Amino acid sequence: MGASQIKRHAGCSAYLMDPGVRPRKKLKILEPAIVSIVIWGAYSLFMPGFKHDNCAARAGTAAHLISQLDQAAEAYQIDYGVYPPGDGTGTRTLVEALSRTGPKKQKYFEFPADLLNAGNVVNPVWADGDPTVAIIYYRLNQKSGAGAGGGGGGGGSGPPTMRPSKFDIWCAGCDHTAADSKTQWSINNW
Repeated sequence: MGASQIKRHAGCSAYLMDPGVRPRKKLKILEPAIVSIVIWGAYSLFMPGFKHDNCAARAGTAAHLISQLDQAAEAYQIDYGVYPPGDGTGTRTLVEALSRTGPKKQKYFEFPADLLNAGNVVNPVWADGDPTVAIIYYRLNQKSGAGAGGGGGGGGSGPPTMRPSKFDIWCAGCDHTAADSKTQWSINNW
């Protein structure tokens, strides 16, 4: 700024700028705080939607995985005349049966290491959750010489028998709450 651009106002110790020259705007302390609050507000508005979409995607993955396990168990039944064993306390026996090489010299299902937790199939929705919802459950409902089975796992109270002449596969979905046992089988093959 040149000396000709600054004029001293008569009777005032302050200097005024020439009207044709715009002063440089300086950031005040309040402005960054306001920007931060706006960004935080937008984040808090949109983040729940992103989290819900993420859970919905994991639920879709779980439903697809259950569908694949269902198809593999059906292929096993075609080859051996019986479905793989399972008591509804997990998927360990299903994993063992489907991992074996069948008459066609192929496994019924390839289980990568990250898909298993202590021999059970991991539930993609709650992979790091409570142990009762962190796995997928399988129950063979056909009992040799008896009626359909019942009970099961899923944290102590499995679903009722839904497909008496076959098997049930289930896991907890996004809607799971510990207070409602029915949410432990919201993703299933029935």
